[in-house]
Amino acid sequence: MNAQSQRGVVLLVSLVLLLLLTTIAIIASNQASLQQRMAANNQQQNSAFQAAESGLQAWADQFKIAPNAFTATSINWSTGAGQAKYDATASAANNCAGVIPAFSLNADESGTSFKYACYEIQSTGQSCPDAACNAADNPATATHIQGYLVRY
Repeated sequence: MNAQSQRGVVLLVSLVLLLLLTTIAIIASNQASLQQRMAANNQQQNSAFQAAESGLQAWADQFKIAPNAFTATSINWSTGAGQAKYDATASAANNCAGVIPAFSLNADESGTSFKYACYEIQSTGQSCPDAACNAADNPATATHIQGYLVRY
């Protein structure tokens, strides 16, 4: 074989290798971008979850201070991932018989009877990338419902 015929083969092999390396680099770049978006979405969802939990606790704290005030509590704060907020509300106290077993509602050993009130607290947490928090931005939301039993 002469030297002239082999030069073309080297060029062809190097172009194929260059194409293969370029394809691998593009795939790796797309994977990294996908992983970054997934991590950001996970962070937003976690912020919404924590905001909803904060709403439940804030309502319970508010109830301890002012038991007759059952207005919604709302707060916004900045997170590393943007803005988070919660809205916590509770329905009026209802009969606990549907929630608590009947034997638990009876009087204690000394004959003291107890009065109970049951509340269903619903807290919705939302995490947004910015303070505007438009619905078009697809903010992450989490809703938590928790019962709250009060003995008078």
